[in-house]
Amino acid sequence: FGLLHRVRVRTGPAALAMRPLGAVWEGAIRLESAALLDPVATPGGVIRLALEWVSPVPIADPYSIFVHVIGPDGALVAQRDGVPGGGLYPLHAWTPDVPVTDRFAIPLPADLPTGRYELRVGLYSPASGLRLRVTQGGNGDYAVLGEAVIRE
Repeated sequence: FGLLHRVRVRTGPAALAMRPLGAVWEGAIRLESAALLDPVATPGGVIRLALEWVSPVPIADPYSIFVHVIGPDGALVAQRDGVPGGGLYPLHAWTPDVPVTDRFAIPLPADLPTGRYELRVGLYSPASGLRLRVTQGGNGDYAVLGEAVIRE
């Protein structure tokens, strides 16, 4: 019967309030917009996101995408790494100039202190761990998606 995939899905609204970003990695892979579905979350909860990507050229390498949740002290407190579509839509399968929207949730630690947390996104090679450089709209090797507030 072929390969079966079990995918856990956390749904959100059908129409997303996407915010334009325009961050570009290596002059080609562009994060057009993002939606933060949970700008306020609780310890042990999740932060749901949607990212809309596009590339004008075919992508040959199997890059992964990371989203980091960074605490007020600059420490990484939660993250999501992977391939869009729960691993089912790798970047080398993208059609040039066709937007790809990836929805996912980042689980938060149960003991996470309340406060404001920055969300960062980037791309890297899983084989080498090397991150792609942001050539527009970012900070070195990541772009800031926004901020989430953690409350009890």
